[in-house]
Amino acid sequence: MIIVSEILGREVMNVVKEGKTAEYNETQFSAEGLAGGVYFYLLSVRGTRESLLR
Repeated sequence: MIIVSEILGREVMNVVKEGKTAEYNETQFSAEGLAGGVYFYLLSVRGTRESLLR
């Protein structure tokens, strides 16, 4: 699961909703339509979460 949130923590987009296999995976993300600013993404894999600022 990959979720994009804005600076106040509100979810703006759910990029990947479904589970993927343990092999190589690739997805496309377009920020078109999003206002300029700071966004975070949350990557969740089998209960482990990693949040990064972009």
